[in-house]
Amino acid sequence: PPPRGGRSLMRGALLLACVASASALTWGSLRSPFSKQAVAPGAASPAVLRTPIPANSRSGVSSVRAVAELSTTKSDAYQADLEERMWKYIKDRGGDTLIRRVLVANNGMAATKTIMSIQKWAYKTFGDEHAIQFVAMASAEDLAANAEFIRRADEFVEVPGGPNTNNYANVQLIVDLCISQNVDAVFVGWGHASENPKLGEMLKKKTEELGRKITFVGPTSPVMRVLGDKIGSILLAQKAGVSTMPWNGDGLTADLQADGTLPQDQFDAACIFSVEQAIETANRIGYPVMLKASEGGGGKGIRKANNEEELRTAYPQVITEVPGSPIFIVSYCSGARHLEVQVVGDKHGNAIALGGRDCSTQRRFQKIFEEGPPLIAPDHIFDQMMQQAVDLCRSIGYQSAGTVEWMYQPADDKFFFLELNPRLQVEHPVTEGITDVSLPGTQLHVAMGIPLYNVPEVRRFWGADYDGVGEIDLSHFKPSSEYPKHVIAARITAENPDEGFKPTSGKIDRINFQSDTKVWGYFSVVADGGVHEFADSQFGHLFATGETREEARKSLVLALKELFIMGDIRTTVEYLGELLETKEFKENTIDTAWLDGLIAAKSVSTKAEPVEAVINAAVYRGYGLIQDTISTFKGSLEKGQLSTLALREMSQGMPFDITYEDVKYAFSVTPQAPDVFNLKLLSTGQEIEVRTREQADGSLYVAYGSETHQLYAKEEPLGLRMVLDGTTVLLPNVFDPSEIRSDVTGKLVRYLVDDGAEVQAGQPFAEAEAMKMLITIRASESGKLSHALSAGSIINQGDLLASLELKDPTKVKKILPFEGDLTYDKPAASEETTLQAFRKSRKALELVFDGYVSDAEPQVQKMLAALSSLDLVVSEVRDAMATLGNKLPAELDVKLQAALAKAQDDHVQAEDTKEVAALVATLGEQIDKYVAAQPDSKQSELNAIFAPVRAVLATYAPGLREHAVSVVSSLLQRFVQVESLFAGQSTDVAIASMLKATPDSLDTIYASALAHEQLKPRIELAVSLVRSLYTFPERFGVAPLAGTSPDLEVVQTIAKMPGAQYKELALVASQFQRYKAEKPFPELVSELKTELLESGVESTAVSRSVVTNALLALFDDEEVATSAMQVAIKRFYRAYDILDLETETNTDDVTVTSFRYKLADKTQGDAPVPIRFGQLAVLPDLASVEASIPKLLESYSPEDVSSPLNVLHIALREPMGNGAG
Repeated sequence: PPPRGGRSLMRGALLLACVASASALTWGSLRSPFSKQAVAPGAASPAVLRTPIPANSRSGVSSVRAVAELSTTKSDAYQADLEERMWKYIKDRGGDTLIRRVLVANNGMAATKTIMSIQKWAYKTFGDEHAIQFVAMASAEDLAANAEFIRRADEFVEVPGGPNTNNYANVQLIVDLCISQNVDAVFVGWGHASENPKLGEMLKKKTEELGRKITFVGPTSPVMRVLGDKIGSILLAQKAGVSTMPWNGDGLTADLQADGTLPQDQFDAACIFSVEQAIETANRIGYPVMLKASEGGGGKGIRKANNEEELRTAYPQVITEVPGSPIFIVSYCSGARHLEVQVVGDKHGNAIALGGRDCSTQRRFQKIFEEGPPLIAPDHIFDQMMQQAVDLCRSIGYQSAGTVEWMYQPADDKFFFLELNPRLQVEHPVTEGITDVSLPGTQLHVAMGIPLYNVPEVRRFWGADYDGVGEIDLSHFKPSSEYPKHVIAARITAENPDEGFKPTSGKIDRINFQSDTKVWGYFSVVADGGVHEFADSQFGHLFATGETREEARKSLVLALKELFIMGDIRTTVEYLGELLETKEFKENTIDTAWLDGLIAAKSVSTKAEPVEAVINAAVYRGYGLIQDTISTFKGSLEKGQLSTLALREMSQGMPFDITYEDVKYAFSVTPQAPDVFNLKLLSTGQEIEVRTREQADGSLYVAYGSETHQLYAKEEPLGLRMVLDGTTVLLPNVFDPSEIRSDVTGKLVRYLVDDGAEVQAGQPFAEAEAMKMLITIRASESGKLSHALSAGSIINQGDLLASLELKDPTKVKKILPFEGDLTYDKPAASEETTLQAFRKSRKALELVFDGYVSDAEPQVQKMLAALSSLDLVVSEVRDAMATLGNKLPAELDVKLQAALAKAQDDHVQAEDTKEVAALVATLGEQIDKYVAAQPDSKQSELNAIFAPVRAVLATYAPGLREHAVSVVSSLLQRFVQVESLFAGQSTDVAIASMLKATPDSLDTIYASALAHEQLKPRIELAVSLVRSLYTFPERFGVAPLAGTSPDLEVVQTIAKMPGAQYKELALVASQFQRYKAEKPFPELVSELKTELLESGVESTAVSRSVVTNALLALFDDEEVATSAMQVAIKRFYRAYDILDLETETNTDDVTVTSFRYKLADKTQGDAPVPIRFGQLAVLPDLASVEASIPKLLESYSPEDVSSPLNVLHIALREPMGNGAG
């Protein structure tokens, strides 16, 4: 092996120089792969930043290690042994060059894949993925974008930013880096400088001058020059008799010279030098034609022209996209497929074909899907393509990997040579997938001088011993039909399919992709990275495999459905999934024009339902308004600004608009809970209750009606972009039609229309360069154009490019207001359980006290009804039992369930209080009995298990009424907790005091301020709850509380609250403190009887002190029964005029009071008011009802029996039981 000494000292000296020039930097910052402190001073001498040397990487930085005391490097003995093993591997296989350190002169996908492949091979071969060290070139843009290849590299060198001519395509810079970084080889991948023959030439010349050897991994420069150039490759193909399509060089040949070049005059004869020459050729060979840059690729420098006008437009575009490249023109081959043969050659004269690929799915001549093997071509036809490709490579001494491209016409099985790309193709993993041959790994073997027949993976593909050496027959080709699997690949690009696949750039917040046994993929960026404006638009590649093409297709569809990418960029992910599902792709009947046809016809789309798009856009913007208001309020607090006006306005509803598909929707949003808000369509008043939950990744889970959605959204310069359930939706901003704004980020190349000239709607008026592509920008309306910028200006999305003096403003598209209601799925009607009703109503009332306004009174009544029900207790016990799961012993479970079921079966209306007391006692006894029967060692554990059930029983043990008092009191305490902060002082002073006391608790201060802003509805609710306490004795059928319950101390607090705003509530609370309901019930009955005797019916009927429950107790009193019944009727029907009352008792001990009444208010037009009839019958007991009803009906004599205007009340002297719930 050649000596390795001296390298460590050279690299160490270079790093030490960096340390000396930036002494403030620590060693750690120099080694950090994302350090911003060490910046390249220039192209000739870039700053060197080294990532930490992994434990299994070679050292070679001895002088630096002496300073940094690196402890992570492997021992010198290990490195020496590794190097010896690598040399043995190379020599045993006929090689002559050891490569240990490589410069990756590329970025993005190419750099990422190169590093991945070689590291994988190194680990499999030597057990050390860092056996070959990678030094990456890193521009400022790639560093800022958190590029994946930088993370994977062992070291990186920061290079100048900007376009690739400053960095990855800068041949001089690359050569300088090869020298300064002391590498053994340079990998170029694809794109940038990969097809520039000057790189190999300059590198060879420079290293010969220095007496060193640095290997260019690729073909020799002379061959690269002639084959990398499309014109040269066609001339050589014609020389070899290969079939070519009609072009401007028909009949021309070229003689390959000794140095591997073509005579300049022969080459120039095959070039186009003017647009007029291009038109002349097009007229000869016939339209449509393809205008190509000989050095173009990847969709750049290629345009189709159907006529002379399009050709004149295309010519400057092609020249601009690939500056300095020779141009040629060729006939467009319609109905053809784009097939490729993967070739590899070595310096020993060997050349092989590793199968082929079908790359016919293209748009703008940029491949979208690639697949292999190419099943469309019969085996014998593709065998001919492979043979001709190999013959061509052998004839010119081709080395390394390359691709021979063909146009194949299935109709007649004819094929035509397109070009030979002297580099690795983006889609090479398709070939790897079907052959199990690593192409970067094979390139490395060839670069180390190893013959192809000794490359292990090549030997395996040809059926030879994997670890063997020696020549094997490489002359035969594997037919496509004999491959055991099929691979389909999809390119993931930062392009907008809704805008003709225009490139986009920006930050990537999230990439979510999960590989499996059928699908794998790789990305050149990671989360929190991005795609910058100088990068290639492709940043990911997915590969699906299957035993059949259909199996692979389905796997890829599923993978695309699962792939999620969120950020500033647009992607083609959804669109690709739709393409794979088309009939033509499934049946493999596509051609190279197929996708462009679909795009032109807009026959494939991924649009969301308009109503879903509108509602979810409103959800996002409404949610944003609420969050912005809250953030603004907190920010104001931090600045000492104490106004709560923003919170007041938020609670009143904040208006905003959504415009979609030329229709304007006016909404308002009002919060109803921290995670719930109300969307109101202002045109109709339609309201939609929306529940949201923000995820850690910034997405929203949205629920309204019976619909749920996952929503990612972002406001951009051009509008709102959403990803709704995986579908991208753009709601463009409404711009002035007289303004033309950029929808790309890049550089304005030139205006196509003069300043002040007329332009027609849809006419191209400017060109911009974005991500290596030339983008045509068209006028949105007709009129007189005024330039807003100058050529060469850097532009961003939303920037003004030109202004229009509209030709006819009346013809501009108008935005119309939406009329009608939005339709969405409503939930099916369902009946609430008592437990659900209680929990929902209590939660709703808590929210009102928290400042979220809603109609509270119905919720009060719902909660009180639930609180007085046996079903509530039964449901809560069962709910607690359910939480125990299998921990609840089956024996006890059966007994408890039986007791609960019996309580429900035996339930008698209005006996809830009594039944709950009995049920709670029974359940407690059963649990205690079961625990007592168990061994002492288990009892403690069982008591812990049963704790949730016992907690429920303890809640209701004091009684239903006591539990209800506790619930109401806790709600009132919620009110007091906030208002105690504000009572007796102004809002500003109160907030200032809170801010001073707890400056870091802005959330708490916000919550208190929000609640206080809704003081009026909160006071109304508090009044309602206090007044509900008045009804508890009769609601629960119990005697009034003997004294003041501790739970009701909150009422005393409320009664003492200072301030005019609390006056009404304080008065109600004070009255309750003195309320007669707290007296013993017999005393209440006695006082009411006295009042009836002394004041009579009329006065007692309007008395505020009457307790209805006491009044009913007097229906059986001999002295005042008639008066009590008449007072009850007058109170029941206080909204009516009682015309007459008559009471009598019959022989069956049934007392009946008959009365006639009518509506007290006047009717419209003074129409006559019907006279209604009613009776109140007091029966002895429940058993007498059945016999008494027929007799009552006999004496029931209403004046009008034609409509249900009459009533019959029945009261019983003997109680049915305690309670009236």
